[in-house]
Amino acid sequence: GGGIYGLLLTVGDPLTNVLIYQALLLVVIGFFRFRYVSNDIAKKASAEAFWQGYERDRGLREVAPLRFSAEYAEADLPGKPVRVLEGVIGGLPGLLMLTGDGRKRGDRVALVRGPKGPTAVTEFNCSAPGASTAALDEHIATLLLDLETAPPATRSGAGASPG
Repeated sequence: GGGIYGLLLTVGDPLTNVLIYQALLLVVIGFFRFRYVSNDIAKKASAEAFWQGYERDRGLREVAPLRFSAEYAEADLPGKPVRVLEGVIGGLPGLLMLTGDGRKRGDRVALVRGPKGPTAVTEFNCSAPGASTAALDEHIATLLLDLETAPPATRSGAGASPG
């Protein structure tokens, strides 16, 4: 950039040359910035549309993660919730808690039946594009099986958290 500025300042009208160069630079940088921002917004809107559709299809409703953390602090939660869905899951009322979008190692999904549990937890690993209804339903089936096969002592409220 400095070399081009030096050339522009020595050829013809320096002020006009620099203004034209700055305008071209602004157009190029502006285009790439606009593309980055619009792609970022599209990704976020797409993910939110997926979750809203999943909630609507399954009869669930979203719960504020902070409120959920406070009310269910004794339920042996696997981490900080990012998304919490409440409704009838597997025939009984419960909450589905996610600690991430399933793209990073350590993301978990938990099924919580009450303020003190029982709680079933498993890794939340999704393939490339992210969460899908099939993957979520598979995780929920695993969690339901974990809750059904948990020993009675943990089922009563101590919170089972099979890994």
